[in-house]
Amino acid sequence: MSGKKMGRTVRTFSTKKDLEKVLNTFANVLDEIFPKQEIEVILLGGLAMISYGANCRTLDIDCELHGKTNFLLKQMQMLNQRLRNYNLPADIGEDVSCWSMINLPPGYQERKKLFLKKGLISFYVLHPLDLLISKLRIGRNQDFEDAKYLVRKFGLKKNEIKEMVRQTINVSPKSTEILRFKKVVQFFLKELESK
Repeated sequence: MSGKKMGRTVRTFSTKKDLEKVLNTFANVLDEIFPKQEIEVILLGGLAMISYGANCRTLDIDCELHGKTNFLLKQMQMLNQRLRNYNLPADIGEDVSCWSMINLPPGYQERKKLFLKKGLISFYVLHPLDLLISKLRIGRNQDFEDAKYLVRKFGLKKNEIKEMVRQTINVSPKSTEILRFKKVVQFFLKELESK
């Protein structure tokens, strides 16, 4: 499949088979740039949803990267460019919790789930509750659908979600964005009750 992003045609990914191909390419590129290094990749966004069996599409790789050594910005840029050469746009960082004014819940890195190991490269996905919070902090229609899927698939309970939201708010910078996030969560929980 393909789609448009910034005027360019890019591939879309929607199946576990697509995901495995993407991750194999990603692992090969990581191995080229960071040879003989153990690297952990935590997937979020659409690829994480696909790993959990969701029927959705994504245009890019959203992930957090960790290794034994600190990655230099120049290496991250090289990685991003090399992935683009494979028609795989990516948003990569060392701390995806800070990608929004609403942080991810504390401990999200410890709760990650192993999805695929290829040589020294380990691909993880966010725990379903953490992924749900990452979706609610964005709050688009598709994010709501993804969050509902996670609730159904994993039997997430309202009290678990509320506790994770409380922890998330406690570690997030104090801002008006917290008010928006609380409204999004309230709306989401009301929608769950109406189903």
